[in-house]
Amino acid sequence: MTREDKRTIHGYRTIHSMIVGSQEIILGEKQAECPDKRYLCAHDALDHLDKGYEDVETGDYLEMLELYTKRIQGEIKTLRDAEKKIGGPNAPIPAKHCRLDDHTKSIIGKFVVLKAEVFRPEYQRASEQICYVTGGSGAKANPREKAIVVKNVYDGREVQFERSEVQGLVNMNSLPEWAQKAIKKFQKKEIIRKGAACG
Repeated sequence: MTREDKRTIHGYRTIHSMIVGSQEIILGEKQAECPDKRYLCAHDALDHLDKGYEDVETGDYLEMLELYTKRIQGEIKTLRDAEKKIGGPNAPIPAKHCRLDDHTKSIIGKFVVLKAEVFRPEYQRASEQICYVTGGSGAKANPREKAIVVKNVYDGREVQFERSEVQGLVNMNSLPEWAQKAIKKFQKKEIIRKGAACG
């Protein structure tokens, strides 16, 4: 039995689950329930806030299967809408378009490109890869530790990765126009933030 087979939500055993975008969509079954409440559909936000399962509904199999697929489609639409907002090509950035990450030098305060494969398939995009390194012992020159802390240039999220997951340093000339603008906008915000912190 896998971990997935054993997981239950409100007494319903998970029979299908899919992680898409920011959600895990779940379909569960409780055999002891009457037919019109035997199946469950719920989702779990993957934001690490541990809010528990949300939008929990029960019904018959086809009803819950339809809801399960609708929620998956909803997440796909959210991802597609986000892609449209970028306003330009958002394919993964290949290693040949990056400058070498020399581990004998610090990358704190540098713009880096993370390897596309560290992300789930739906996030293997330039908008996820381009980050600004804010710290972490792995970001120092000749690091003994692995962790680096970065801010996503496109949306400002702060995340932790490992130095080995850095594909290389940003080469501005190889970036799409929207990414160059995002970096310049990010740089201005950082200057304002640092100025405010010193004031």
